[in-house]
Amino acid sequence: MLPETDLFQTPLLYFQSDVIAENAAALRAALPDNGRLIFSVKSFPEKSLLESLKPHVDGFDISNSYEEELLTQINPSFLSVVGPLASTVAVDSIPGKSVILYQDHADDAISAGSHDLLGLRVRVTDYFQTSENTQIFTRFGFGRNELLKRLRSSADDIAFHFHAPDHRLMCVSLFSSFFESLQQADFALDRIRVMNIGGGWNTSNTDRLRSVCNYIERYVTAEIHIEPGAGLIHDAGVVICKALRKHTAGTQKYLTIDASPELHLRWSLPAFLDQERYGGDDEIQLCGPTVFEGDTVPIRGNFDVIKCGDLLVLSGLVSYSVSWNCTFNGIPRISVCVG
Repeated sequence: MLPETDLFQTPLLYFQSDVIAENAAALRAALPDNGRLIFSVKSFPEKSLLESLKPHVDGFDISNSYEEELLTQINPSFLSVVGPLASTVAVDSIPGKSVILYQDHADDAISAGSHDLLGLRVRVTDYFQTSENTQIFTRFGFGRNELLKRLRSSADDIAFHFHAPDHRLMCVSLFSSFFESLQQADFALDRIRVMNIGGGWNTSNTDRLRSVCNYIERYVTAEIHIEPGAGLIHDAGVVICKALRKHTAGTQKYLTIDASPELHLRWSLPAFLDQERYGGDDEIQLCGPTVFEGDTVPIRGNFDVIKCGDLLVLSGLVSYSVSWNCTFNGIPRISVCVG
């Protein structure tokens, strides 16, 4: 159900709370009983959406001071903190009742924090030796040897946070290699209290999520945390905008709207929600109002039926759209509404 057109100005990013609730329920069903569903705030740092998410998640993951400030207004019961913020934040200043600070590198000065756990971020790519994955690298987290050295220097119970540049690497073979390396180093697996297996989880990969969780539970009784961003909200949102101008150049068709593909729809693959009216096979370049050549995104539809002034609803959004918002070329940030 979309909002009444006289109650908002375009462009508007509108989220349906019932779809968010359904996505959360599907992901939670794939977790074990002691699993936690954590929302990755960097994927959509906007207060109204975070407030809407709070009843459906167990906590939030933050990585910078702006997100920390947002969360002071939400008052979550649990927070995980990664990145530079984890080594600079004062634990007592974070509003969560329970906090895990994840150390990224050996020189990060991080204590176990209020959760009484030493949080360590794991560089997933170090646990793949096949030629298929040797070109994939990440600068985040402890490598295999660094991690074992850090574990030997601490007697704390451990929370592991797994970071992968490609979420398909988050699979059973990763954790097979990981646990094998710990056992070879005579690390006591009962010290592991949390296995945070990152973001990228969504309603289309719950079978893989179940298999990974089942495999982890063969080795440890730790809580299993996931941190989806897009997986909770990507299909719950639409952009409502107006058609401003139509023109052609040779065979190319251009449609200018008051939403910006570069600022408001970044990385999205939009489609017309009203396919009965606007659906078609014309290849259209959807153009934003900025004076910037790159402010375009392709869309398929019926170019001839679109009229200037039409109110268009676009689906196919990604969660990071708002994260990239800025006021380039005088274009205001997009408004957000949750209904």
